[in-house]
Parts: sequence; structure tokens; C-alpha cells
Amino acid sequence: MRTGWHFAYFAVGNHDSLYCSYLEMVARLRNAPVDSPWQLRANDVIAIADHLGIPSADVIDRLGGFLGADKGQRNTMIDQLQAGKSTIPVGNASGIW
Repeated sequence: MRTGWHFAYFAVGNHDSLYCSYLEMVARLRNAPVDSPWQLRANDVIAIADHLGIPSADVIDRLGGFLGADKGQRNTMIDQLQAGKSTIPVGNASGIW
């Protein structure tokens, strides 16, 4: 995956590898500490979902999980995506990715 001059590699066919690579690339681009508040871009989530052929809600659920969001928080994130928000706040990331 690539944006500008930044590249992230992932194992083809391994969704978790793609999610982790995406999160690592975003952290590098934003020059943000891993435990800082996150905003996921809806366009990114939709592009990943389209690439994987799965619902955007599934991508949000998994990314939110990697960022340490509990099920209630991930459901709120999904609601925000479905409401048309362009960014979806995650709060302080404390995940395992």
C-alpha cells in the first residue's frame, strides 16, 4: 500500500497484516505516538473494505479492535461511519497492533 512517498507492505490474503500495515503507515504519516488519540478516515476504511470485498463495518470493527476500542466503542464508530462522518474518532489507542 502506498501514499505519497510512504509505503507499507502486508501479506497478501492476510487481512490482519493489511490492517496492521495501514495503522503503522498512518502513525508514521501523522508522526504521532501510538497511544495518541486516533481519527480513522472514512475514505480509507471504505477503500480497504472495497479492496477486501467486505463491509466497511467489518473493517472498522477490526481496526478499532487493534486500537484497543471495546465492542461498544466499535459499535459507535460503525454508527458514525454509517451516518456519513468523514472521520471516526477512536480515542486513546491502547491496542496491540
